[in-house]
Amino acid sequence: MDLLHDALAGGDLVEFQRSVLDASTEVGAVVGIGKKWVLFQQLENWSRLTGYQAVRERDIARVRRLKHSFSPRALALSGQRPTAAAGVTLDRTKDVLRTGTERFRIVSVYTEYDEARMFYVGVARVGKKHAQLQTITTNGHWKRKPRPFRLGHISRIDFDGQYERALLAVLDAEAKAKKRSKSN
Repeated sequence: MDLLHDALAGGDLVEFQRSVLDASTEVGAVVGIGKKWVLFQQLENWSRLTGYQAVRERDIARVRRLKHSFSPRALALSGQRPTAAAGVTLDRTKDVLRTGTERFRIVSVYTEYDEARMFYVGVARVGKKHAQLQTITTNGHWKRKPRPFRLGHISRIDFDGQYERALLAVLDAEAKAKKRSKSN
């Protein structure tokens, strides 16, 4: 899609809709384009850039640039600029999972064609056609058994968003407290 490449080159915000059932309209800055995946830096509350959302290019149904709307002007006034997720590779699903986990420690994985509105957060281990995700519960605890995914079923991968950061903060704080209690 030429519009995505133009938005990437211009650092512009876009509004996009995916062909996934019940997908909401999303707004973000295009910060990377690979062979199969597009990376957006998400826009929160129409005025703040936050984490990243990788989606398959083939799932993007429509896109439009938001050059003259409120959000680009608000970002410019606050000095915020889109930031690429250095080190994240966007060519294949396994690349996005592997490099997203390496760079940000955890990822959120969506298989929206199989399970609408469901996602799993954790640490990915990637094989040729499958991935294992050591998942974190909604209560911020590690599950014992990893969850398997077929790479071809993954439609979206998020990382470094507010939810992922909060989970990491809780897990890190509890791990430090546990380590301190063991050393006493």
